[in-house]
Amino acid sequence: MTFRVTVSETAARQLRKLPKDLRSRIAKGLLVLEEDPFRPRPKGDIRAIEGTEPRKYRLRIREY
Repeated sequence: MTFRVTVSETAARQLRKLPKDLRSRIAKGLLVLEEDPFRPRPKGDIRAIEGTEPRKYRLRIREY
């Protein structure tokens, strides 16, 4: 089963301003989430955003 990962307009704007290597690292992280967002990731920093319906999550990659 493949899941759909969406990015907010604000996040998309901020991503366009980042260096290419960092953008590609973040894109790879999002692609991994599409495969299985519920699989435990020891070094992954994924948290639910409270008060969102349907439930939304944020992914931290380095300082972003």
